[in-house]
Amino acid sequence: MGSTQLSRGVQSLETMVSGLCCYLIGSCYSFLTYFPEIYYPCFMKNVIVLVFLVSIFYKANAQNSISVADTIVTGSVEKNYPGGFKAFNIYVEKNARPPVIAYENRKVGTTYVSFIIEPDGSISNIYTILAAGSGMDEEVIRVINDSKSWLPTKLDNKLVRTFCRAGVQFFADFDKKSMWVEAKQID
Repeated sequence: MGSTQLSRGVQSLETMVSGLCCYLIGSCYSFLTYFPEIYYPCFMKNVIVLVFLVSIFYKANAQNSISVADTIVTGSVEKNYPGGFKAFNIYVEKNARPPVIAYENRKVGTTYVSFIIEPDGSISNIYTILAAGSGMDEEVIRVINDSKSWLPTKLDNKLVRTFCRAGVQFFADFDKKSMWVEAKQID
């Protein structure tokens, strides 16, 4: 059964349940108003049936509304980068270039970013969580975006999107006129 057929089935079930609810409430209310002592048991039975049908409908709707493609789990650099944190740190040290503007302004700091690892291992939705400024944030985003082949998380033997955070710290020794970069472990 395709997803469109399933969606139509859920919509038709929703229409049927809402129609039945209106009928039960309307008929019970009119009888209860005119003959309360006779139809009270009938009213309670219909209310029980109504509650049962509504609970089934919402359970069926909830089960069919979440797909694996929409699932996002939390990961980490240690678990999701090939070779773990040590390999990620080596990658950052080799590929990140401290911005000239940061050196000229004598700025150092740490940039924290969050991103999504897609099921194919690519990176999307990179955002700065905590900015260091002076071009360091843009450099971290560039380095993370250029990284290849992250390991997405498996959930029920299916690859799912994984939310991850990373920190990159910029250091400097202004007396020796040097600046370097290292990845920062986030727990």
